[in-house]
Amino acid sequence: MTGGTAPASGGEAAAQASRIAVWDAPIRLYHWAQLALVCGAYYTQWQMSPSADPTMRWHRWCGYGILVLLVFRLLWGFAGSATARFASFIPSPGAILRYAGQLARGRAPKFLGHNPFGALMVSALLLLLAAQALSGLFTADSNGIFGGPFGHFDMLEESPAWKAGLQRWHHRGANILLAFIAIHVLVNLFYQFVRRDRLVTAMVTGVKPAGDYADDVAGQSHVAARIPARALTLRAILCLAAALIVVFGGLFLGGGKL
Repeated sequence: MTGGTAPASGGEAAAQASRIAVWDAPIRLYHWAQLALVCGAYYTQWQMSPSADPTMRWHRWCGYGILVLLVFRLLWGFAGSATARFASFIPSPGAILRYAGQLARGRAPKFLGHNPFGALMVSALLLLLAAQALSGLFTADSNGIFGGPFGHFDMLEESPAWKAGLQRWHHRGANILLAFIAIHVLVNLFYQFVRRDRLVTAMVTGVKPAGDYADDVAGQSHVAARIPARALTLRAILCLAAALIVVFGGLFLGGGKL
């Protein structure tokens, strides 16, 4: 008698054969956790009463969480399953132009992971998130009393120009980030309900219906499906631990005040 899981029944096997693994669990958890933290950062900055959080404590911790998740995503771009890796979705200029032409003619193929435009949007969102989180480390309130861990400066001296520039970006860049997020959401809803490409559903369930996908080369979907859950979990834990060390270790070494 051999070990292992019991073979799937005919109905279960047919259901499994009709679906393709797309996003692993860590990348899905990252996606929704990052969204929650961005919403939290927005709420604690613009909607929460100053009396409820006079020292901007909750806003700072949302920022720390965003930074940790960004470092995790960077690491997961090399350690995760196929569709989560940067090498699988960062498009070349030729791929972008080719996809634009196909989309204009109404013949754009479906992609298992990110299509070229989606890859550009994800890259832009990651860069904007990084710019917001990093600039927030050096931002202080109008009184120069509360703010990021490196945002405090002598009230009797003028703030350095570079720090003032980061502070201006942190406040103005939030609107740019929100605009990109809105575009991202609307486009995903368009693909979900108009083009019937289950982008939103796949980010919840991790699977898509079986079919012909332009980026499913060399059986990458099957490679993603074959990564043992235990190994994937261990990788995710190690990447998260490394992200925590990088962010909070950097703050500690830089003399930042949480």
